[in-house]
Parts: sequence; structure tokens; C-alpha cells
Amino acid sequence: MKVRIFVEGKDKTSRPLQSLRLGFQAFFRNGLPEQEQPSIEMCGPRGTAHRDFCDATKKKTSTFNILLVDSEVPVSPGNTTWQHLESSDNWDNCGTSDDHCHLMVQTMEAWIIADVKALKAFYGDKFVIKHVSHLGNIEKISKPDLLKALKDATYKVPKKSGTGTYHKGRHPRKLLSLLDPFVVRSKAPHCDRLFRVLEQRLTRY
Repeated sequence: MKVRIFVEGKDKTSRPLQSLRLGFQAFFRNGLPEQEQPSIEMCGPRGTAHRDFCDATKKKTSTFNILLVDSEVPVSPGNTTWQHLESSDNWDNCGTSDDHCHLMVQTMEAWIIADVKALKAFYGDKFVIKHVSHLGNIEKISKPDLLKALKDATYKVPKKSGTGTYHKGRHPRKLLSLLDPFVVRSKAPHCDRLFRVLEQRLTRY
């Protein structure tokens, strides 16, 4: 079965090698068999991602559509993904089940901060690991605290190295391609849930 993931996030560049889409593609390629890959649709703002997902779902094709957005805030215990988005954003489920709806809790940076080894490889010797190695349950860390931890851990990294301090606009697409999905899955239950659904829905060609 073909799977398409509608992802919150900007992708305005015309240079494919630097696109956020390729970062997500590499992340899934690192965690799934080569012949079992979803297609990625970067949608811009979260509201646009929901709209694009609903529009695609209404077409009733054989493609299995998935919405992937930041939760922005903690997910209450016992709440499903759609219940969370109904409460936080007043979104309806467009007639789909929770298998179609997935969250980066509480934001994409939680996935990035999960793999300290990848961060160290990207930022080099000036990366200050103590700022990200003590954070505990990454899905309980707020968006501001995640961003602060990444900036604190990278403030010594010189710009001349090609990286510099963590930059939300420039760095995620490169970091995503370095992440070990199995490490991220072990620390982020909602990421693990997404991969389990992908493993069930994708078929070999």
C-alpha cells in the first residue's frame, strides 16, 4: 500500500539537497526497508497540513494518508492523537482513525534531541553534551525548553564550522538525515507508534 505523510513544516527552498523534505525522507529511509518508503508532503503551517490531509482523504484513493504535526503541548494521558488535536486545535478527524494521525511530542526538536550521538557528529567537539544528556522523558519537555537545551548545547560551536548555534530554519533538515530512528523510537513513544503503523501499512514492491 502506498503511504503519504502530510508534515507540518516549511519547505520553500528550490534546492532539493537542502530541503526539509529530504531530511524526513532520509529519517524514514534509515528506519524502514528501502523498498517500503512513504512519500513526504511538506505543507507549511500546521493548519495547512491538516487541510491538505483532509483534502487528500476526501479523494478516496487507495493511498493511506497520514497527518504528522507537532503536539505543541503535552498529550494528556489517555487521550488519542485526534482527541488531542480536537482539544488543542479544534480539528476534526476528517472521517479517519487514529492510525492516520501522528504527533511529534511536543515538537520535532524532541526527535532531534533524542539522538545525542547524531548531535555530536553534526556539531563536533564544541558541542556541550551536558545540556541535552539529562533531560529524561523527551516527550514531557516543552517546546521552549527543547530549543533552549539545543541552543545551550551548541552556543560554543563556531559558525565557520558550517553549523554554529542550533538554527531551527537551517539545521533540522540535516540533523534528521543523521538521526538513528531506532534510538528516537526508544525515547519517543509517539515516534515508535508512527513507525509501527508504517510497518503495518507499507508493503514490498
